Amino acid sequence: MVRGAGVVLVSAMLLMSCGSAASPKALDSSVSASTVPPTPSVLTTLPETTVLPETTVLPETTVLPTTAPQAATAAPTTMPPATLAPTTDAPVTDAPTTTAALVTIADLVLQPDGIWPLTFGTPAETVLAALSPLFGAPVRSTASQYPVDMGDSTFQSVDGTLSFVQPFGRYVCFSVSLCIWLGGATPDALNFTGWYFFDNTSSTPLVTADGIGIGSRWADFPTVIDVFEGGCYSSGNGESNGVQLSLYSSGTWFTAFDERGKYINTTPDPADVTVTAMNAGDSEIYLNFDC
Repeated sequence: MVRGAGVVLVSAMLLMSCGSAASPKALDSSVSASTVPPTPSVLTTLPETTVLPETTVLPETTVLPTTAPQAATAAPTTMPPATLAPTTDAPVTDAPTTTAALVTIADLVLQPDGIWPLTFGTPAETVLAALSPLFGAPVRSTASQYPVDMGDSTFQSVDGTLSFVQPFGRYVCFSVSLCIWLGGATPDALNFTGWYFFDNTSSTPLVTADGIGIGSRWADFPTVIDVFEGGCYSSGNGESNGVQLSLYSSGTWFTAFDERGKYINTTPDPADVTVTAMNAGDSEIYLNFDC
C-alpha cells in the first residue's frame, strides 16, 4: 500500500512540473528571445556574399587572342633581313671573274719559276686552259716515257738518249714557238715543269722581267746577261736572273781552233751576240750532243 501511494505521488508531481515548464506562452517567449534574432541577420547577409558574379571577370582575360595575332604578324616582319644573306655572298662571285680573265699575251712574264702567272707545279689542265685562249690550240703534243730510274731523281729512255725528271712527260708547243714541258709519276697526273721559247718568227712579245727576249743583244744588257765561258762553235750559253739563254755570235765564235789546231774558248764581241732561245725549269735533255 505504501509503495502504491508513493507512485501516485510521484506521478502527480511530474505532471505539475511539466505543466509549468511547458506552457505554450512560455515556449513562445523563450524561442523568440533566443533563436529569432540571430536567424534574420545570417539570412540577410547571404545575398551580400553572392558577389561571385562580379568575380566572373574571366571574359576580360580573353585578351589573349588580341596579343597572339600581334606576335604572329610581327614575326614575318623580322624575316626580310634574312634575305640579305645572299647579298653577302656576292663578293665570292668576283673571284671567277678575276681568274677567268687571266691576262693578255703582253702581260705574261718569262720567269725562272714559270710563266707568270703560271708557276711550275700547276696542273697541266690549268696551264693549257690558260694559254690556249692566248696562243690558240697547241700545234704539237707529244707524250714520252722514261722507264729507267737512274736513282738520282732522273729517268731515262730505254735507249739511254733522253733524260727527264719524271717517268712520264708531255711536250706541248704553240704556234708562237713557245713550248712547255709537263711531267708526272703517271700519265694522267702531269704538272707544269718547264718552258722553252725560241726563234720568235711571230714577234710575240714574251720577255723576262728585265726585258730580255728573243733577239736581245748582249751589248744592250751587259749587266743583266751573263755569258758562260766556252760553247759549241758559234753557239754559246748564258743566264739572266735564273732564266737560261741560248746565244749566237755572228762574229767570233765562242770556241775555235787555234793555230796549232787546239780547241779553245774565245770571247766574242758583245755586239755580235744575240739571244736565240730561252728556257727555265725541267725539260727533256738530249744526252748525245757532240759538244
